[in-house]
Amino acid sequence: MSNSFSAPSSHNSRGTDPNNGVQESNEQVMKEGNAHEASTQIDIPTALDENEQAIAVSSPANTAPKTTSIIPIGIDPSRIYTIDWLKKQGFKKARLRINRGINPRDVKKKMKSIKRSLGIISPTMMVSARACLEQGLDVEDENGDLLTLDNPDIDLYIVTIDGQHREEAVASLNRELKPDDIPYSIPVIFPQVRNANIVTLLGESNISTRPWKGIEYLTPLLNGLNIPGVNEDVSETLKIVYKYAKDGCSEIAAWSYATGTYKRQPTASRLYAAQTDVKTRNDLTAGSNKFGRAIYADLQEAKIEQRIIGSKEVSSWFIEKLHELVSDGKKTLEEATETIHGFIKSLTDSKVAAINQSGGRTEEINGASHKLSRYHVACETFNSFLSDYLKNIE
Repeated sequence: MSNSFSAPSSHNSRGTDPNNGVQESNEQVMKEGNAHEASTQIDIPTALDENEQAIAVSSPANTAPKTTSIIPIGIDPSRIYTIDWLKKQGFKKARLRINRGINPRDVKKKMKSIKRSLGIISPTMMVSARACLEQGLDVEDENGDLLTLDNPDIDLYIVTIDGQHREEAVASLNRELKPDDIPYSIPVIFPQVRNANIVTLLGESNISTRPWKGIEYLTPLLNGLNIPGVNEDVSETLKIVYKYAKDGCSEIAAWSYATGTYKRQPTASRLYAAQTDVKTRNDLTAGSNKFGRAIYADLQEAKIEQRIIGSKEVSSWFIEKLHELVSDGKKTLEEATETIHGFIKSLTDSKVAAINQSGGRTEEINGASHKLSRYHVACETFNSFLSDYLKNIE
């Protein structure tokens, strides 16, 4: 068999053989293949049957050329493939080390949609792993091992940048199939622009499907941390914001703890602009400090429930108290942090239980009923305990 790859021109979903390609004559194959800008010769792999013969591209002396194109070698971006067919040709799946998290609710919606449609309507989008690495992105194989440009098979690795929820949905559906059922097969497309910025492409392609939440704009930002000019402190802060969000913190809480300031949460538009503008990215965490991170660690160590730690009310309350202690003119930021640290350490098991068991309530204010969430009540409980603690240490 030759070292060539061929490409079917239409995708297949469940109900058809995913290995079927395009029914074309060799004459048409030659004509289209010669027009392919990456082609240097046309070679139909003998292992493929006639129905699978489409465009096949091989390089001189069977040596894979090095390229910065985001289109893998041997792939025609005008065609639609299936992931099964690509794997049959030797391509291997890889993923960005930092990517938008899988939302189980979205996966279930995709599964229902696929069932209703009797197959997959929208293809996933993939790019070459080599281009990802050359643009400073961390890429790992399906085992979680980091890939490098020195990997001998690097030109065979392809990365999904749009469609990971569809892939997860298809995997889940296929696990439910009976032995005689034909599995679902995912159609795949490749970008039309060969030298696009992948971080930008990642954000733009996902915006077109489901609008991102502000915190999700961190995905392309974190993938671009190796870009020259990005401040190391900014990189570290963004990683911590992402971690806290993954822990279950609200956007406001993640930014508050990570930066040690309140009202520092960037808007979605600012995070979007920071994807391609280094100055905007470096300005994201201006005025930040590491003291909020110490408070976050202390609260976790004290066994305060994550839903309480991660609420915007409790995070804002702690950061505000931290700065109140400084604004009184009696303490430095370091000393104020140490006071908060001592307070959290002083919480007994019964006090921690009282905080964790906080529930919402309704109270009358000027003749009107106002509902207080469990997190507002938790802040009141924290405030009462802190007042007692400050009196005792004075």
